[in-house]
Amino acid sequence: HETGRHGPGKRFSWGGRDLTLRRGVHLRLVNVGAAPLVHSSGRLGYPVSLVTGQSRSPLASARELEEFLRAHRERYGEEVENVGFFADVVADAMCLPGVATREEAYSVLEALRVGMSRVLEMERDDLEVLVVGRPGQDDVDAILYDPMPGGSGLLEQACERWPEVAQAATEVVEKCPSGCGRSCVDCLQTFRNAFYHGHLNRHVAYERLRTLGSSLTFLHEIPARLPAETPKGRTMPV
Repeated sequence: HETGRHGPGKRFSWGGRDLTLRRGVHLRLVNVGAAPLVHSSGRLGYPVSLVTGQSRSPLASARELEEFLRAHRERYGEEVENVGFFADVVADAMCLPGVATREEAYSVLEALRVGMSRVLEMERDDLEVLVVGRPGQDDVDAILYDPMPGGSGLLEQACERWPEVAQAATEVVEKCPSGCGRSCVDCLQTFRNAFYHGHLNRHVAYERLRTLGSSLTFLHEIPARLPAETPKGRTMPV
């Protein structure tokens, strides 16, 4: 999630809901393990040798995993550990905070992403979807971020042409060529968003987009939030 560090930005009102656009947001993207195992048994991480870098899929058979652990223990005298991975990125980000459910968040974000690809000169995957929860709360933050270093300007263009983007997004979920029950490859699904296919519902997105409307009202500038002091010493922290 965001670490609280970001460059300057803008705050808008979209149908009475807050929507923010900030440059240079610091994000930590975390992979805690294979989703089926995390969801079914709470099993975290990937079996990785910190000695050799070798690994096995956590979804491999029990026999294959046991053999990998045994062989590594006998050869190196060390245990294989379950490891998670993270990447720190700095990206321009548009955030719709406090969305009631993950279904609503993923569905609206995906509809907006398709709408932007129809209005702006961009491919759908030029922007990335991120849904972030908070401990002890049911609502989530819905984030579209620009992975291009330094930003491509697509999110700023989307805000400038918001009525067109909102209208295109609404048409995506209202007029699916297949008339699907929830979502399909003709409206919201792609191979790359397979991780959250179960959360995509074009009807939920349509109702929310229709309620929010197509008007985006600028409220005020958001000042940058950066460390007060630069790191001291010969090297930057890693």
